[in-house]
Amino acid sequence: TFKRRFKLATGWPPTTYVQKVRISEARMLLETTNLGVELISEAVGYTDIGFFRALFKKQVGLKPAEYRDQFNLFKERAGELDDEIGLAI
Repeated sequence: TFKRRFKLATGWPPTTYVQKVRISEARMLLETTNLGVELISEAVGYTDIGFFRALFKKQVGLKPAEYRDQFNLFKERAGELDDEIGLAI
C-alpha cells in the first residue's frame, strides 16, 4: 500500500522517484564540478558505474560525459575568467 500511495502522491513508484532524485543530483554535480563520473556516481548512491551510466543515458538522453561537455558551468566560467584576466593585462 505504501507503493500505491506513494505513486498516487508523486506519479512515480518509490524506486523511480529515488532514481530521478539521484540523477538530478548527478546532473547538478556534472554542471558545477570537475569531479570524475565515477566519483559522482558514488556520491549519488551508485557503486556500479555501468548501471549509473545506463540509467543516466536513459533518463537524460546523453551519456554523463556528453552532458558535462554541453552543460558544465565550471568550464564556461573558467573561460570567462581567462578572458577577464586577458583584458586586465
